[in-house]
Amino acid sequence: MVVRKLGPLEIEGARVHISREPPVTVEVVWTPSPKQRHRRDELMRGGPYEISIPTGESWSLLPEEWQETPEGEVVVTLRSVQPPSHGPDGSPFSLDMESGVSEAEKREVGEAFRSMGFEPGDIGLQERRSLGDHPWLVMVSVSLGIFLKSFLEQAGHDAAEALRDFIKRIFKARRSSTKAGGQFVLIDEDSGLWVTIPTGLPIEACRKLMDLDLSQLEDRYQALIYNTETGEWELY
Repeated sequence: MVVRKLGPLEIEGARVHISREPPVTVEVVWTPSPKQRHRRDELMRGGPYEISIPTGESWSLLPEEWQETPEGEVVVTLRSVQPPSHGPDGSPFSLDMESGVSEAEKREVGEAFRSMGFEPGDIGLQERRSLGDHPWLVMVSVSLGIFLKSFLEQAGHDAAEALRDFIKRIFKARRSSTKAGGQFVLIDEDSGLWVTIPTGLPIEACRKLMDLDLSQLEDRYQALIYNTETGEWELY
């Protein structure tokens, strides 16, 4: 990979090394000109800088370290800037997954939520205290009303179909997990209600969830679960 511009510097023949473990770390290696060495402080005090690669990935990065090698090269280390997590219009939103989840799965799940206007920021990791192989986890804290409204605002799409496709995308993102099964859970910021989303949720169940009267979600209920036998969402 080649970087031709880094902040205020135009550079030639730079090599790039990327570590995707959060926070993303990028090392840019090249032989600077005397003028570029003179602008070291300008580069290191600036940023964040945008770096993108041919795969379509891009990061906003802050310069952290300038190292000079015995061979006359410079290694500039930059680390990603994680945006704060938020929903549309700055509404509360957070995303947690199980400890040990792969970076690829975190990226896929994060991109699914970004496509709906939710920025996961730094994804939280849930530690499991008991022994054994635990199922995977995607747990979201969000206003259920705002979450469902985001599907109504998908231009040219039926809201229930958009919700169903989104759920499929989440489960597909976790398909490569080594764990046998998993949980997709929404926690309503307004009522504290836990909504468990099963795999293969039928379109009619999505329609009923979209039509849910949120005013009935009072504090006395703890969970909303889809009953596959009756085809109804039930409050507990």
